[in-house]
Amino acid sequence: MKTLVVLLLYLTCYIPTLILLAINPYITRKAVCFGVCIPEDAHSNPEIIGIKKSYLNKTLLTGGLLSIASLLPAVIIQSETTYSFLPASILLMVAIMYIFYFKSYNQVKTIKSKMNWVDESSQVVIVDTSFRNKKFIASPLWFLLYALVIIITIISTYVLYDKIPDRIPTGWDFNGEVRGWMPKSYKTLLWAPMVQAFIMIIMVFSYWMIGKAKQIIDPADPGKSAHQNRRFRYMWSIYIITTGFVLTAMIGSLQLSMFGLVKNKLVISGLPLVVVFGIVTGAIILSLTTGQGGSRLFTNKDGSGSTVGNKISRRDDDKYWKLGLFYYNPDDPSIVVEKRFGIGWTNNWARPISWILTIGLLALITGFMTLSNILTK
Repeated sequence: MKTLVVLLLYLTCYIPTLILLAINPYITRKAVCFGVCIPEDAHSNPEIIGIKKSYLNKTLLTGGLLSIASLLPAVIIQSETTYSFLPASILLMVAIMYIFYFKSYNQVKTIKSKMNWVDESSQVVIVDTSFRNKKFIASPLWFLLYALVIIITIISTYVLYDKIPDRIPTGWDFNGEVRGWMPKSYKTLLWAPMVQAFIMIIMVFSYWMIGKAKQIIDPADPGKSAHQNRRFRYMWSIYIITTGFVLTAMIGSLQLSMFGLVKNKLVISGLPLVVVFGIVTGAIILSLTTGQGGSRLFTNKDGSGSTVGNKISRRDDDKYWKLGLFYYNPDDPSIVVEKRFGIGWTNNWARPISWILTIGLLALITGFMTLSNILTK
């Protein structure tokens, strides 16, 4: 049983995460390569292709070796200490991935300088003033479902309180066995609703970032690009809402396990694995389907004002991207911008509000962990 659960843990958590990290160069916009702005036709440059393949192969090989190095002790020794190798190996894999990224980033910068891929006369910026007047994210009313699940969790806690055992579990191991116990109280049973509320806040914040992110339009075909970007944001907003709802519902089911109403060990240990696998796999599929900013989405809309065929490119703003990862532009009023490596968004660190939001988020996480520890003592 232990071996099966450990193997499932790696298959559902480690492998999908490795794949998601490895495909980053292939889902970023064609006009950006490892955080460096390049012409779209340079996307097929043999040297650029070679750098991407090298990053992919090194990431997969290193990640594969790390998985073996951390998996074998967990399977053979089967102790709580070896089980911690999984999150440690994932963190190490991410760190190594960034080492490969920085090497690739410098290689692309060198090629760009050598090929003189900067032509100020052909750079333009396109702004669609009607962009935000059209529907481009899912309705925020869907978050009411989160509130409904939280309310149901709280009500069930009070309704079933007398039927709940005097001791309730504080956690389970990979076999579904209880790792610790605590006395029953209203305080301890409020842990699940608190986690659900925390998830809701994080997902609402992520949803807000999607809606507020700076608009990026390809000047070679602005109509098509704007349409792709709207679809991209809509699809990812649905993903965020769905992911948060599934996590919230899962926490509610764990509450039932604490009540002793769910006793099947396979369900207790397997449900979180299934949820994590579904979330990461969904992110992979959506990333491959949409690409950053919707650049991989098929559409036959060119739109009015299309400039297809003209040799123009979006503005080269590499000077504002530190190491291709951190955006710092005091002249840009935007708070949220597209990442230049992989899928997602990041902050404009030149805006004070970005630091306020980040510090506030860290404070929220710290407060949540502290309160969670208090409730489960």
